[in-house]
Parts: sequence; C-alpha cells; structure tokens
Amino acid sequence: MMLKRVFALCLALALACAMTAAAEEAAIETQYEPILSLYAAGMRGDESAQMDENFNDTCMYLSNTAGQEPLDATGSALLDLDGDGSPELLIGMMPQPELPAESQFLYDIWTLRQGLPTLAARGWERNRLYLTRETDGSIGLYNEGSNSASESIFQHGKLTDGLADWQEVLFYNAENASPWMLNGASIDEKEANALIESWSASVFMPELQAFSAE
Repeated sequence: MMLKRVFALCLALALACAMTAAAEEAAIETQYEPILSLYAAGMRGDESAQMDENFNDTCMYLSNTAGQEPLDATGSALLDLDGDGSPELLIGMMPQPELPAESQFLYDIWTLRQGLPTLAARGWERNRLYLTRETDGSIGLYNEGSNSASESIFQHGKLTDGLADWQEVLFYNAENASPWMLNGASIDEKEANALIESWSASVFMPELQAFSAE
C-alpha cells in the first residue's frame, strides 16, 4: 500500500513538472510570437512586414534559389545557446538536399531581454551564421563572411549577455603583405586553414520546423 502511495506521489510530481515545463515553453513562444508572425507575414507577401527592419529578407532570396516557397524553405527552433535557462529563437534555412550542407545556415538569432525579443545576431548569403558544438559541451557561434574574393572574415565565439561575442576573429586580405590576421596578429596560411577546418568541423544545424507547418 505504501509503495502504491509513493508511486502515485512520484507520478503526480512528474506530471506537475511536465506541465510546468510545457507552460514555461508556451510562455516563451508567446514572447517570440511577434517575430514569428512578422516572418510569416513577410514570406506570404505582406510588403509592410518585408520593409520592417526585424524581417531578414534573405529568406525570400534563398528560398527562390532553392526553388521552394519561402514558408517551406524557412524554419524556426527554440534552443538555449548561453545556458541561462531561457531558449533563443533561431530562424534559418530548412535542409536542402540539392544544395551543399554549408548552404544551410541561420538567418537570425533572437533572445529575450526583459521579456522582449531582441536581435542577437544576423546572417545573410555573404555573412553566414552557424552553431558549433564546443568541447566543453556548450554551444558556440561561427561566422563566415566575405566582401570579395580577396577579403574574408571567419569568426568564432559564443552568445554572451544576449549578443554574439566573437572571441576569435580571423581576417583575410589578399592585398596585405601578411594576408592572415588572428585577433590583430599575423599568422601563416597553414595555421589559418587549420582554425577554419576546426570551426567548420564543429558546425551543426538544429532541427527546424518549417513555417508552413506552424
């Protein structure tokens, strides 16, 4: 009899915890709803939404490149990037089997500040934003940007206090005598390529839910 009571109590506690977690997740989703609604409206063709600074029109251009409707080619996910217990909103390209894996990247990372969605980092075609699995088990950020064939930037860091904190900045300029610079100091090409390969190898893409399925 005692065992049944203990089991019933444990089950009730587990259900209460699950309900609390579900309620917290629903509350967070509600806080991000203005951004999700803005994106959905913009991808449906709402011109006022498309003109809003919070709408990243990269999703429109790249979905056309992939030959899909924007709502099908763009997805979102909630994931805690900085370990503070509050997940960030990620918006990015859905997997595209016909395109290289590196073509799938994040357009936006949104975080909550005082209960309001705030843009933490933004990516676009020539400034690609990725997540990385760090050796300590945390989640990092990786960015590849390019202005031209002779000038590129590679950045690795983390989300800190709601902003991208780029701790390693690798800059390439073919016109410089020492083309590779890491945090302002010259390094050789072999060392630079090793860093890029290391960061690229740790990249992962979270599972996104297409806007068309929401």
